[in-house]
Formats: sequence, C-alpha cells, structure tokens
Amino acid sequence: MSSDSVSFLLYSSDAALAERLAATLAPLGRLAVESQPAGARAADADPGLVLVDFTQSDTDARLKQACGQTQTVLQRYPGAPCLAIGRLSLPGAAIAAFRAGARDFIDPDQEEDFMAAIRRHLLSGQAAATRQSSRTGVLLLGVRPGIGTSTLAVHLASLMQRQLAGAASRRSHTRQAQDAGALPLRDRVCLLDLGVPAGDGLLYLNMRGDFHFVDAVQSLRRLDETLLSSALPQTPAGLSVLALPRELDHLQGVSHADSLALFELLREHFGLLVADAGGLSNPAFIAGMARTTDHVWVIADQSVGALVSLADMLAELERHEVDKSRIRLVLSRYDLRHGMAAAQIADRFDIALGGVLPERSVTLRRAMNVGKLLLDDGGRDPYLSALQSLARGLLSESAASRARPRWNLSHWLRLLRSGGRREQGR
Repeated sequence: MSSDSVSFLLYSSDAALAERLAATLAPLGRLAVESQPAGARAADADPGLVLVDFTQSDTDARLKQACGQTQTVLQRYPGAPCLAIGRLSLPGAAIAAFRAGARDFIDPDQEEDFMAAIRRHLLSGQAAATRQSSRTGVLLLGVRPGIGTSTLAVHLASLMQRQLAGAASRRSHTRQAQDAGALPLRDRVCLLDLGVPAGDGLLYLNMRGDFHFVDAVQSLRRLDETLLSSALPQTPAGLSVLALPRELDHLQGVSHADSLALFELLREHFGLLVADAGGLSNPAFIAGMARTTDHVWVIADQSVGALVSLADMLAELERHEVDKSRIRLVLSRYDLRHGMAAAQIADRFDIALGGVLPERSVTLRRAMNVGKLLLDDGGRDPYLSALQSLARGLLSESAASRARPRWNLSHWLRLLRSGGRREQGR
C-alpha cells in the first residue's frame, strides 16, 4: 500500500461490518476502527474521512447514540468529511444522520454506489483544500470582556482589506476605490464578528447588517460567492462583515456542526477570514474553529484578572485538543511600567508571543465615537505601528504554511483511478 494512501476512521461496534469495510476500502487506504469517539484520538493526524455506523439504528436508543457519535466526530475532526453508514431501508436513520450533521448517508450493501460516494467526498475535500491553499484565517480569543479584542479585529480586518484591495488594483491596473466593492472574494477580507456584546464590530465600522450569522447558517447550502457578495454588508474598501444577531436567543436553533461548516465555508471563499470570538461562551465551538484555522491569537493584558483568565483559557483549549504550538499571545494595552514584560508573560505561560499593542484607549475611543478607525486618520499612531507588525507576522507565517508540501488534486486522481482499476480486476 502506498504511504500516501487515505486514512479512514470508522466508529462502530460491529466487527463484521468493520472487517467488510476494511476490505472494500483497502484499494484506497487503511481503515481504523473505534467503538466510541471518546478518550484519546485514534491517530496523531486527522483522518481523510470519518464513517459513523447507523446500520443498527433500529431503535430510538441506538439512533440517538449514533447521532451523538456524529456530533462528537464533527467537533473532534471538523476538517474531515463525516459520512453515515446505514441501510436505505431505514429512511428515518438517514434523516436523523443529516440532522446530526453527516454530509451523506450511504448503504454498504450497494457497493458500487458506496465506492462512488467515497471517491466523490475525497475529491471534494481535496478540491476544497486546494482552493484554500492560498487562503488564511485568524481567530482572535479575548480572555475576558473589555480587553480590546473587537477593536483589534476591526482594525486588523480593515488594514488587511486595504492591502488586498491595493494588491488587486496593482494587478489589474485599476483604481482601488472605484473597484473595491466589486472585488472577487479571493481579494476580500471577511470579519466574522462573534464577539459579545453582539454587533460591536458593525458599530465600530459604522455599518448595519440585516443578514446575520443565523441567517447564514440557515442558508448554508445556498451560500456561494454571489450570495456572500450581495448579502453581507461591506465597507467602501470591500471588507465584508458577518455578525451575530442582536437577539442571541436566535442561536438556540443553530447546530454546532452547521456553525463549523459555515466557518469553513467562509475560509474557503475569502482571501482572509478574521474571526472575533471575544466573550463567546461556547468552548466546543471555539475549539473547533481553533483546530482548523491557521492562526489563533489569544488577547490579554497585564492585569492580574486577565492573566488568571488567560490560564483558564489555555487550559480549556488544551482540554479540547488544540495544538498549543499554533497559539500566539497578543498583549493589549501594553505598558512596561504596569508589570511583567511581554516576553516574561509568554514564558510564564509557555506560549509564543505574537506581539503587543500599546495603551491607546483614549485615542481609540475618540476615533470610534465619531465612527472612524485610526486607519482613517492616516496618521502614524503607535497602535497602527504595532498593528502593522502583527499583520507582517501573520503574512509571513501564512507564506511559510503555504510553502509546506501538499497533495495536489492530480495526485488524488491518480490514487483513486488506480484504486478503481484494482476493483475492476478483482
């Protein structure tokens, strides 16, 4: 078997089914089996595709158990397609599997259709990964309210949008201001405003947004570049914003799986996704975003309360299996006279230091009270200098990440075609 073969993961207690699927999938890769998605992960790397057994869901209890496994899988492996394995003679199981977040429901007894579905989802996943190879995302996690996370998010998103729009105008030799609103999404930044209180990002940008996060989740299967361009409010520079609804009760009907799917869809379409999750009280959802996004910035300041909250947040992320090496500490309202130096704080918590933002609360508040950002004044404020440094670090890390070897789509096509030839020769 090739060392580049696909890694499949099956959640099932049916040994006969596991043995059968292992033989069926052998031309494409190796199948690992677990009875429950709990405890340690089955492998260091995420599987290429996860299968959940619905074949024995002939009672309400077994169906509920399979749905619970599906939801847990979506949290643990948000980047891998999750498919339900079941009998077409049990349509209720298919409906329940889709509601739980499975991407497809396939019957192992229909071997030709089964393998066609497996190939389709593998190719779809790799095609999405290829499209995302030049994309990036950054997740901002404020350790407590009032730390400056939303302020950083709107300034970073606005700065990066101006840089992307400027680069696009130089490529096409057009005027940036004239064409910013018509830029393709690959040259646009999306600010995903999940911070609480809801909608602060829109307020800071002096915008209104009638299309919100819940609307986007409910429209998930219809969201494409055209709808994203028209539905999301945008600044004159082309920055798109998607915020939480003002009435947070609307979130009660939104599933964890669909929320993560929306997060991934935005990363796929936009050149850069800046997600502000400061104050969001959903550890599983936050961890799901943190495990798949390119950069995780934890925002704190030098106060004792913030440092205690920082310790709690890092522990929570570790409990949810977020790789600590990908987390960067950003210290807001930083003043060396207020306590430990930034490097000392980073060392104390065994976390890489991403950068510092100086204490500029009065200046920032004055600008925002008149509906402006510091960027709009065209000055050389110390906050903007620090922001530029953070942006350069973000771009350099993204470039290094894109330079790592990746499987391309042609490689997957060769692998899958060779598997198909082996099947025909059986």
